[in-house]
Amino acid sequence: MKIESDLNKEPFLSLIEKSCTVTYNVKNEKIQIDDEIIFMGVNENNNSNVINNEINNDFLIIPKYYRRYFKISTAFAFIRKKYCQMIAYKNERSLCFPLFISSIIITTGILLANSSKSSVYDNYLKLLPASENRYSILWRLLTYSLLHSDFFHWVMNIILLFLIGTPLELKHGWKRISFIYTVGVICGGLAHLIHDPKNSLIGCSAGVCTILMFNILNLFTNWKEMNKIYRKVNFIITTVIVFLEIFNIYNNYEHNLNEISYSSHLGGVISAIFTGILVLKINISP
Repeated sequence: MKIESDLNKEPFLSLIEKSCTVTYNVKNEKIQIDDEIIFMGVNENNNSNVINNEINNDFLIIPKYYRRYFKISTAFAFIRKKYCQMIAYKNERSLCFPLFISSIIITTGILLANSSKSSVYDNYLKLLPASENRYSILWRLLTYSLLHSDFFHWVMNIILLFLIGTPLELKHGWKRISFIYTVGVICGGLAHLIHDPKNSLIGCSAGVCTILMFNILNLFTNWKEMNKIYRKVNFIITTVIVFLEIFNIYNNYEHNLNEISYSSHLGGVISAIFTGILVLKINISP
């Protein structure tokens, strides 16, 4: 570790924490340093070899333009910590950025903005009737979930996916969520082909229903380990969504509307039950 000093210049302080050395010119702005610091300065006799050790009661003098950065970074860290505590269990695991959910939202949004019903995207990505799929079914069982019929269709799916999927991915990690979502999309496509083989299928509703069912299982399995506020809010949101889905099914059945493939929804729910049992339970350390 190297500490440099120039007595012809302004006095300075060198912050040394572990193996890092940061040097600032002396200004009139101060911030509190709560950890142990080692600083070297010029004393009254211009002796630069004086090293002082202070703990918790010293200030690091820094330039003015650093203050805004420290305030912004501190505020961001505080907000992220509070949000993570809200969705976390008592013995929380590592929390990270919801990479998988974000990638689904961005990808489906880009395809929606650049596609229409007669576009090349629909011709190569949507799930065709059973008699027309042939070998392309190998990728269509996944890619159909990236397409949506209109903006409203996309927004409704994305809102549900964001509200329910983001906390789950932050807690369980992207590997678990991506596995459960992908299996749900495939099972939803297969259920549609079995029940309604004459019609095409697009939309990520099967994946959303999979995440919804996984969230219900998560509530039952890890109820005691969850934050009290989060589990109550989660329970209320999930209950409202389930009742709205049941009402939507009943309304479409009464008016003989066949625009929604509820067989794919059911396929996603069933897949979530089996995959959730396999990968859901968190090992809680004592």
